[in-house]
Amino acid sequence: MIGKKLFTVLFLGILGTLIVIGAIKFLPIKKSFSHGHSAMNHPLQQGSVKAIDTIKELATVLKRNKPIIIKFHADWCGACTYIKEPFAELAHELSTINFYEINVDDQDLMSYIDEHKIAKDGVESLPTFVLRQGNTINEQIVGGMSKEKLATKIKNVFS
Repeated sequence: MIGKKLFTVLFLGILGTLIVIGAIKFLPIKKSFSHGHSAMNHPLQQGSVKAIDTIKELATVLKRNKPIIIKFHADWCGACTYIKEPFAELAHELSTINFYEINVDDQDLMSYIDEHKIAKDGVESLPTFVLRQGNTINEQIVGGMSKEKLATKIKNVFS
């Protein structure tokens, strides 16, 4: 009796796994603009999130006297994955603000950021959003949140 129940549970578990694996093959995969491409090597697209991959790119972005938001993230961060699409949607909706992202796993870039105080309080938690205009850090927001809450915070800073 126990052997039959165990066999049934194992069989259903394996069958369920095979179904999920089979379904994954048919899921549409979105390619992110930022993966493997330098944002500065592409024309600036209004309302899109641009990756900053080098110190030179960061310095160029910071020299502009426009409102910017830099999202610090990591591929392994669950909250960063959750906010990725809403952040991109906000980039389209709030097109007067330039949206950027930096992967914290880039040690050279993060050392430069820490050394030059690009983020007011450093980057201790993920995701971290730094809202700047020129040389001024207007706000630093830490942690995952809803799109609406992030939009409200951004509008309060840049309105």
